[in-house]
Amino acid sequence: MLIPTRNVRSASIDQFVTNLLPVAMTSYNAFTKTWSGPRIESPFLPTTSVGQAICTVLAKTPTKVSQICDSDGRVLTCEDLRLRTIRVAQNLTKLGFKPGEVIAVVAGYSTNLSPVIFGCFLAGFVVNTVDSRLDAHDMSHLLRLTEPVLVLCDEAFFETVQAAIAEAEITARLMILTEDLASPTGTEDRFQGPSVPDSKVTLAAVITSSGSTGLPKPICLSHAQLINLTCSLITNDQSLYSTADNDREDDRAILLTSQLHWISGYMMLLGGLMSGIRRIITSHRYEADLALNLVEKYGVTHVLAPPPLALELVQRQRLAGYDLSSLRYFLCGGTTVPDWLRDDIDGVLPNGRCYVGYGMSETGAGAMAVEKVIWRGTVGELEANIEMKVINPHDGTLLGPSQPGELLAGYRYPFLGYFHQEKATAEIIRQEDNFLHTGDIGFIDSRGFVTLQDRLKEIICWGFYQISPSEMEGIIGQLEGVRQVVVVGIATAEQLDLVTAVVVRGDDQLQEEDVVRFVEGRVCDFKRLRGGVYFVEELPVTNTGKVRRAQVRKMAVRMYEERHGSLKH
Repeated sequence: MLIPTRNVRSASIDQFVTNLLPVAMTSYNAFTKTWSGPRIESPFLPTTSVGQAICTVLAKTPTKVSQICDSDGRVLTCEDLRLRTIRVAQNLTKLGFKPGEVIAVVAGYSTNLSPVIFGCFLAGFVVNTVDSRLDAHDMSHLLRLTEPVLVLCDEAFFETVQAAIAEAEITARLMILTEDLASPTGTEDRFQGPSVPDSKVTLAAVITSSGSTGLPKPICLSHAQLINLTCSLITNDQSLYSTADNDREDDRAILLTSQLHWISGYMMLLGGLMSGIRRIITSHRYEADLALNLVEKYGVTHVLAPPPLALELVQRQRLAGYDLSSLRYFLCGGTTVPDWLRDDIDGVLPNGRCYVGYGMSETGAGAMAVEKVIWRGTVGELEANIEMKVINPHDGTLLGPSQPGELLAGYRYPFLGYFHQEKATAEIIRQEDNFLHTGDIGFIDSRGFVTLQDRLKEIICWGFYQISPSEMEGIIGQLEGVRQVVVVGIATAEQLDLVTAVVVRGDDQLQEEDVVRFVEGRVCDFKRLRGGVYFVEELPVTNTGKVRRAQVRKMAVRMYEERHGSLKH
């Protein structure tokens, strides 16, 4: 049985994944102008792989239910999952694949997905999870960069993946992901996965950036980053994964809504596994009614959702009246979460509440800040092992408490870069201290709470004035009849950005003049909607619900020119 105790520190794993007892809140060093979250030690030695860590945790509670797949009704205990993980590692190794080689996975959630991912980790392969909803062209862009030796995919995606491999002009074996990969070997108890030289700098996985501003970039994650994803949800008195006062530990269930090509997918998968929470998965595409039904059916206690899905969940709950009494933790993030949406989420949770989170995939931390102590308008305090600085984006000067600027993020486990993209890696890393440029404008107040104001690249300029799109969206979002809104700037020949609103209506009676009049009564002259208001049926979004602002801006320019003529002179 694989229990690599030689790779476990003397500190108890239970203390790490369950107790996570009271820790200091965000601290501030006035000399270096650096904010720091609490420091949490890993219970594993630096040579432990994430695959070894997973098997160690699974071996502690062999009979406990680890995963339920609603699509096929199959249940895996921790021992089932541990054995399947070992078998996948053994069977892929027998095929001749070697530690350090890249294996790409293009698949949705199923009974077989977790064992395959974990087995690849255990065998020492680098796992490149790829969004199954990409077309062949976009998929080929990623495969060309990561150059996998093997691509495992669901049968439904076989032809797309085959075309992507051909377009990428790479030599990769293509196999359908089936249960055969976890066939018994008879030598499971004798298998020992390879350790790693240093988990902080050894590549374990390649995920992708959101792609909200262009083609997604491949982000490298280390074994240490994956092992310590549990640390990313520490609060001053408990973990978001801990047992609520009135819950028995075995009652906890986490609904996996985010796919594994995102850091949020790994955060919920590994955070839940390390904390002993059973996972609820489905191979079906998530829609509001499906998600709510699963919460009610399985007594789900933990959910993560981006704002668009969160809004749908609230609206459907109000109409259909699902029983959400089990739900304790509703983590919402990925894009701006307005206070009114958080209040609406709280309003449908009789025994839980919304936790607003702020993260950046490149840190590998899952969440950098979470609003566990409610302080309206903020995204909370820094998470474990996170540091932040604030700089003037124009000259790089360090700023102090409550001074707005670009947020820089540092993590105890260093950023390994974008896979084979040295230029992009150099652009995001601040050379003086290896902190990462987040591209977000905000500030950290004297209490250590982080406030986000906008994306640096999305600030709208009108003369000498700078206008925050999120501020404008927050105002317009309060107008009855507005379902969704994105505010962008349309550049003119005079180098002025016209503030423009693109709106999805919840009420067909809503007219442009209603929005304009509502805004003008609440903002200064330079913030007026000079570019106009345009109604659309839906907004282009990424698979995690982030609005593709570049596409919205193109839509706004096209509609503006249809109304006013060409912007080019």
